Amino acid sequence: AAFEALNKEGVQVHRRPVRAVNFNSLGSQLCTASEDGTAKVFDLGTGKLLKEVDHNSTIWWADFSQDGELFCTCSDDRSVRVYDCEQWELQEMFGHGLPVKSASFASGTLATASGDAFLRIFNLDSGREVAKHKHGGWVISVRFSHDGSWVASGSADKWLRVFDAKDGYIVFKHLFAGLVTCVDFSKQNLLCATTTRPEDGIYVVDVQNGKRVQIIEQKAPALSARFSPDGETVLSVSRHGVQIYEVSSGKLLQSFPHEVHVNYASMRKDGLVCSCADDGRLRFFGAPSLQLPQLETTT
Repeated sequence: AAFEALNKEGVQVHRRPVRAVNFNSLGSQLCTASEDGTAKVFDLGTGKLLKEVDHNSTIWWADFSQDGELFCTCSDDRSVRVYDCEQWELQEMFGHGLPVKSASFASGTLATASGDAFLRIFNLDSGREVAKHKHGGWVISVRFSHDGSWVASGSADKWLRVFDAKDGYIVFKHLFAGLVTCVDFSKQNLLCATTTRPEDGIYVVDVQNGKRVQIIEQKAPALSARFSPDGETVLSVSRHGVQIYEVSSGKLLQSFPHEVHVNYASMRKDGLVCSCADDGRLRFFGAPSLQLPQLETTT
């Protein structure tokens, strides 16, 4: 399918760099996290701003639960906040020893990655911490597998780890040359990871048998990598833009250069890609037939 930039200039949704952008599973909503201290949720049908969360300090991550009923934010203020997506009311707030970089939902639980070197799992019904795993440095990224049975972490101690979410034992681990900056699972249960060193490439592994599936070579470090919803491609971000690779071959399929530093990108089921950048803007890419969301802008 032909891909193109649907709005090269981007849409201004924050005053400062945008660190994360994620679609809900239906593709009807989009959330952002920014260094301006706010996170926003937009309705992609109407473009309306549904919710704005203010932490008064950098928000590193915002994402939805798989059923689209909850939304979380992770901030420099050492908290993770969880809201419901009906009334947009605060449901839970979890404190940490240092800033929180990332979080991931799975059936009634939330895993968090913090600078205090712990991966934690909270039960959302009781609000209690049910597990905590010590790392040798900042935990930068965390992700549950789609069925919730595993939880992966990427850390500044250069290890990629996968834990059994229920029993806590380590299912898989791998040591890299660089700090592990982003982890993600495909629906086929493959795991990808990026690090701060280009020689690590984008690493794709089948956790079940421990076999490496692919190392996608990189000239510059990939800042993040996410699987597409169908798991067939990997969407990666480098300083210069967004790339889409085929998982099976490692082949570059699409490249979207940016003239500004990009931080993260996500893909919707229909192939719509959204990137977020240091200029506070979101940019959309995809097939020309896709409707470009007209989001409420920030002046």
